Amino acid sequence: MEEELKYSDNALLNLDLFFDNEINFYIEDEGKEYRYETIFNELFNVKIESIFALGGKNNLKKKYKQLKEEERLKKSFFVADLDFDYILKNELIEDDHFIYLEKYEIENYIIDKNIIVKFLKNELCCMENKANELLDYEKWIEDTSQKLYKLFLLYLIVQENNLNIENTSESPYKYFSKEGFVMKEKIENYYEKVKDQLQENSYTLDEKIENMDNRVKDIYGDNWKDIIKGKYYIIGLRTYLSDLLTKENNKKKNISEKILLDYLFDFFDKSSLRFIKDKVTKCLSKEVA
Repeated sequence: MEEELKYSDNALLNLDLFFDNEINFYIEDEGKEYRYETIFNELFNVKIESIFALGGKNNLKKKYKQLKEEERLKKSFFVADLDFDYILKNELIEDDHFIYLEKYEIENYIIDKNIIVKFLKNELCCMENKANELLDYEKWIEDTSQKLYKLFLLYLIVQENNLNIENTSESPYKYFSKEGFVMKEKIENYYEKVKDQLQENSYTLDEKIENMDNRVKDIYGDNWKDIIKGKYYIIGLRTYLSDLLTKENNKKKNISEKILLDYLFDFFDKSSLRFIKDKVTKCLSKEVA
């Protein structure tokens, strides 16, 4: 994380003029504009109206390069998923106008225990203490993270070795039981697929996994969970909460993925994305200082 930036009073007082003058934000995924609107409005305390989804990181980079060549960057900001870019040393654009998330994708930021407890409390119409006890969040998140971490180390190996195996685009549902826990045997099945395509024995693949683990932890340290795609957490959480509610109410309950996502996006702590505001403010302050 970068240190919180400081600006002159004149710069801060005039930043709103630039937001009123068509500041454009570009993101990757179509359909997420309204979620980023919620985030940006809260981060900047002004209404953001120009958010454009370009359908992927490649298009995001193309648009950035186009605007840079046309010298139209100063009012444009790009927010990109980090994916595996740091670990696999993929091309990174070094410009404060092109902002990489510090976790795999935006969904990683909304996995917030306090908000999940409140969601469950509302669903059960119960006191918060009961919802917290029933959720047993620490047990679920630790079990889920440890098992998914091995899967994502395998995904990294697949991408680095250009293996013809579906990886991060897989459906997360296949890895979760109806109770919302990761099924270890499904991870082992994927392990066997990777081993077969590499045409190497288990010992050699285990060495690759250990090497990849070291590389991840050299970059992320204790935040190694950040390499796991947030969508997997969301699918597991939806299944886990649905099972809890079904058992508690003795009646089948399937939580809508959209309703869960909308709730988490609306109420998670936006300060975890303060680095976006800092980069945008840094750029705009140069124009008003």
